[in-house]
Amino acid sequence: MWQTVARAEICSVLSVVRFVKIFPRRTRIWCDNQLVVDRMQQLLDDQLSITFLLHDHDLWSRIAQEIRTFAPLVTVHKVYSHQDPTVLSEEESWIVKGNHAADATANHAFQILPERVKTSWQIASGECFRLSQAHKHLLEHMARVAFLSIQFGKVPLVDATPEPYDLPSSICLAEVVRDAKPRLNRSFVFTGDDIVFGWLASIEQQSAPLRQVSFSELLIAFQLATGCIGVENIYTTKHNHRQWRLRSHLNEYSFGVVNRSFSAFCCSVIKLAKPGWKVTQGRSSSFRFQYWTGILVVALQPVIHQQIESWLSTHCGMTPFRKASDLSSLPFASGPPLT
Repeated sequence: MWQTVARAEICSVLSVVRFVKIFPRRTRIWCDNQLVVDRMQQLLDDQLSITFLLHDHDLWSRIAQEIRTFAPLVTVHKVYSHQDPTVLSEEESWIVKGNHAADATANHAFQILPERVKTSWQIASGECFRLSQAHKHLLEHMARVAFLSIQFGKVPLVDATPEPYDLPSSICLAEVVRDAKPRLNRSFVFTGDDIVFGWLASIEQQSAPLRQVSFSELLIAFQLATGCIGVENIYTTKHNHRQWRLRSHLNEYSFGVVNRSFSAFCCSVIKLAKPGWKVTQGRSSSFRFQYWTGILVVALQPVIHQQIESWLSTHCGMTPFRKASDLSSLPFASGPPLT
């Protein structure tokens, strides 16, 4: 490691410490570098943590090893630089002259280095400064995020209102049902299919603002409106013919399982009407859903949105969902009986 002015001053302290080790006697160290004075005082007080992150940690480690047994003999004092010794007392003048001589020696050590070494040192010094600033800003950012996370429950919770250009392509579910019906194969024909398709075609309102709605929200709205648990897919023949049907109330209820099959059914219907369509991954407009999942951008009726929020408030309070598994304990959203 090449010499710098700071390292020269630390080396001077190290030389004094080694001198005291050989000739134990009370010694005062005068230095005009505040950082060196502070670090040395911390070391004498056994309060300096020396790690590889500490600048010039190699020299400080040597000083710590040397001074361990005779630290009480050494004191460190700050001397102000660039003072005029002619206007000071004899003792102060002697200290200032000694400091001027030490500064001259340190500067000379740096000046005699080859130019290429100085250039390399300046580049390395600039890079170290850049990395230290980046580290500082990263820690500040993490602190801000941590502060916001603990403040989440202390501020009014409101739904996100993204600008139209922030939204992915919207979809009209009424048009989807209209266009998909002529293409439905026998796997989409089951008892109660009219209830499912009728509900799917009726949940939008043309004048309502577009919202990013998760399939979890749609499932809750479906259960509240129809009293049905959901739609599931089963194999019905030895040729692996797949058949959709309403999920039975006799089956053990799991919101995660029901939600996956319900979202698969909705996506299958949309792909019949729009063969090139792919589900969008994003965050729901509802403040409750803090994770990315499959969403639809639709003009959901405000009354349906309020029904979903009211039911979630009753069963979950104002606690947000940070991952999909947080919804696993949700019960069946009871609604009017199936007729």
